Amino acid sequence: MPTPEMQHKKILNRRNRLIIVGNGFDLAHKIETSFKNFITSYVTSCVKEFLKESYFKDDLIEIGKPNPIYKIHYSGEITSNDINQVIDRIFSAKREPGHEYKVSSFLRHIYVNAINKGWVDIEYEYFSLLKKAKKFSSSNVIALNKDFDLIKSKLIEYLKKKEGEFTNSFDIQPLVDSFCEDIYGEEDGSDQIPGELFFLNFNYTNTLEPYVRVCNSSIPSTITYIHGSLEMDKHGEPIFGYGDELDSEYSLFEELNENELYKHIKSFEYVSQNNYQNLLGFLESGPFEVYVFGHSCGVSDRTMLNEIFEHQDCRYIKIFYHKKLDGSTDFKEKTYNIYRHFKDKGTFRKRLIPKGKPMPQPRYAD
Repeated sequence: MPTPEMQHKKILNRRNRLIIVGNGFDLAHKIETSFKNFITSYVTSCVKEFLKESYFKDDLIEIGKPNPIYKIHYSGEITSNDINQVIDRIFSAKREPGHEYKVSSFLRHIYVNAINKGWVDIEYEYFSLLKKAKKFSSSNVIALNKDFDLIKSKLIEYLKKKEGEFTNSFDIQPLVDSFCEDIYGEEDGSDQIPGELFFLNFNYTNTLEPYVRVCNSSIPSTITYIHGSLEMDKHGEPIFGYGDELDSEYSLFEELNENELYKHIKSFEYVSQNNYQNLLGFLESGPFEVYVFGHSCGVSDRTMLNEIFEHQDCRYIKIFYHKKLDGSTDFKEKTYNIYRHFKDKGTFRKRLIPKGKPMPQPRYAD
């Protein structure tokens, strides 16, 4: 059986390319897969059910009382204003006669963050709360992990729905051209075509698949779902947790002898699948450059990204940033995030390619 190193052997000594693909890729395809999309959709659906029945309860939220005396009768369609009024009451902790609102502290935390900031990194917020919970008791950690498991299951359900609704009617060629462009810095007349394209997909959805197939027709291309996918039998179960073992407080977990603290640390999930081994095999196959598409490079994946960016065979890092309608970009924010993954800051300056072109935005095919 071939080893990962053999599977990723370079072709004709060409430099390979590792292409990191994050949630921005799905968002560019108009698929509402951000954590904020998910959490606001979930809360809205709970409130809609409450407005229909005057009561709603699941494992994360309870709205109203199971008492007919408080029944609300809506003769017409429930409006967004109706929904927003209830949400405002719930998350501002106001109490209205005849109604009660019970919300898990984790759900409340991530929803308020999503609204106040305009975005939310659920994995980062989880780890922030985990560090606080460990200072109190094991029961706090267990309760937080239970809520996190519930959020994960609801997220998977939501993403399956969104993936099922999506049909790719976009012209995929502009992105394919970016994936397959000549390798950076080769000006000596040597072959500039990458030896291999290794797509490191951080998304759970299959949006990237047709792009990989087209790329593979001209350059050997493979895809690894590093965090599993919605097709669990093919790519492993979704991994949802935190991956920053370089955090200054992480080492303190070892001293507490509390296994519950490790339940959603990504390293312990990676060993149950082959996806991380596929990545390691690629990294050891020879010189490579890194392209970043739609990934924030935040600290939720710092352990892995540090291993990639500071690897001795990493030559360059190129950011395909997002250009907004007003002309502003997220290039600087991404450079700040990538900077945090380097222990050797001099290496960061040598490897990051100066600002170039933004990520091509998918356009509907004619």
